[in-house]
Amino acid sequence: MMKAKGPTAWVVYQMGLNGNGSGRNAVCTQCEWDAMELARPGRHVLIRGQIGNEGEAERLARDLQTPPAPPAVRAPSYAALRRAERAV
Repeated sequence: MMKAKGPTAWVVYQMGLNGNGSGRNAVCTQCEWDAMELARPGRHVLIRGQIGNEGEAERLARDLQTPPAPPAVRAPSYAALRRAERAV
């Protein structure tokens, strides 16, 4: 008789390099995460657990991997500098 499986929960974690979480993001099932934590506690950093489906977990892992773009820094225009100069 086969055992009925319930819904699978997924986790996103950051793979640890030498004990710190500076590696890449990865996805696995909650059961796999629990086993990894039992084998080597603290080796990897849990980002988010109990995700409902694998696709959502994969998107989260990819989105967090890409660093955000730095804000655009614009130099003030000549006219703005002149106005500020006159205001003093």
